[in-house]
Amino acid sequence: MERDDHAVQALIKQAVDVVPDMVFVVTTDGRMVFANRSAKDRLGLTDEGKFRCCDAVHGCADSPDWCPASRVAQTGKPACMETMQVGDGSRWYDLHIYPLNSSGQRPQLLHVLTDCTDRKQALDALARSESSLAEAQRIAQLGNWDWNIVENTLYWSDEIYRIFGLEPRQFGATYEAFLESVHPLDREYVTTSVQKALAGEEDYAIDHRIVQPDGTIRTVHEDAAIYRDSAGAPTRMLGTVRDVTEARAAEVRRQELLEERQSLIVQLSGIEDRERQELATELHDRLGQELAMARIGTASLKAGMDGDRLRLTEQVLDALDNAIRETRSLTRELCPPALHEMGLWEALEDHIYSVEGRYGMRIDLFGDRLEGMDMRNRVELFKIVRELTNNAVKHSGASRISIRLLWDGDEVRASVEDDGKGFDLPLAQQVEGAGGFGLFSIRQRLRAFGGQIFFENSDGGGAMVTVALPVGDQI
Repeated sequence: MERDDHAVQALIKQAVDVVPDMVFVVTTDGRMVFANRSAKDRLGLTDEGKFRCCDAVHGCADSPDWCPASRVAQTGKPACMETMQVGDGSRWYDLHIYPLNSSGQRPQLLHVLTDCTDRKQALDALARSESSLAEAQRIAQLGNWDWNIVENTLYWSDEIYRIFGLEPRQFGATYEAFLESVHPLDREYVTTSVQKALAGEEDYAIDHRIVQPDGTIRTVHEDAAIYRDSAGAPTRMLGTVRDVTEARAAEVRRQELLEERQSLIVQLSGIEDRERQELATELHDRLGQELAMARIGTASLKAGMDGDRLRLTEQVLDALDNAIRETRSLTRELCPPALHEMGLWEALEDHIYSVEGRYGMRIDLFGDRLEGMDMRNRVELFKIVRELTNNAVKHSGASRISIRLLWDGDEVRASVEDDGKGFDLPLAQQVEGAGGFGLFSIRQRLRAFGGQIFFENSDGGGAMVTVALPVGDQI
């Protein structure tokens, strides 16, 4: 029997001598009785029989408390220990200890150390990456989830638990359990959205409310991608959850402020129109009448005058005539009588007549007369077209301007085109503050009334500005 044991040991030594793992046999009192080539090389053993395990492997006089060798010797059951350091600590190993009970000999323990340094480093790197990802998700209030549709298991990152007001792993990870956290009034919407996404009818990108355990209601945004098998059946759904409660509340508040601002602009526009009418009436009824009476009185003094007194009187009459014309012109600018008494077309014709007479250029008016438009929209469109025309006259260097009005469904369009130098389009198309105060004012008015403005340069020179103003079914 002893010869058989020696034969077995010889075979073991031949087999393990060529493996990369460190393999050695230790007696229960810690003395090495065998070490393969890998163990000798890595531990610096010349004669394994002269070394104790604790000296060779751990570099200490006694076996560490955490070493399972004594437990294996007592119980006769194998044991393992993951990621232990050996020698200088530059490498990590998995340790496995097996009892060897040979007849007629003291019990021995077989130690196998497998180098796991690469695996440990990869796991450490993964842990650091997961930690960084978790921190990034915490900062962004964004979590990721993975729904295995076939097995109906659901993975949540830690940040989703936080968003839902739960402790990590507190959640019963199924789709049905997730629905329990969805606001009752939003569950049907979420379910329908998921079904449509699984059927390939719509992308999954939705907002919905959730209810945390303490009753707090939050709003989340979800995006997801669906993976399918070769037959097209959905197998997995991977997505993200982002807490958008504050962002949505801020957006609601922004919209409320925008609506308030637009309402104020409309109110101010109405106030401005009334003040313009009052001022125009004051200029026409009082100042205009007084100037006219002054002219009549001055003209009556001419009779019997000659010499310097006559020339002075005629100069006064010329000044009064000029003041009367300017007063009438200012009255038309403030509140064109034709706009209120007749219509938009007639008011624009009156404005065109005034501009042509003042600047000596040609302005053409084309298109629909837009009869029947309500007064508020009529006034707004007139002021916008007038401002665009004045801009073209003063800044474009044009010699000819065309104004075109068009009724287009439930909106009207007005285009002002000139043969001038054109626009710096990138500057003109900026949302705020481009093109001077005139265009800025037009943008504000259009925004308040739900309108739009478009800029275009002509190939042959010049430019065209088009505004669209919703007016409803008025014409």
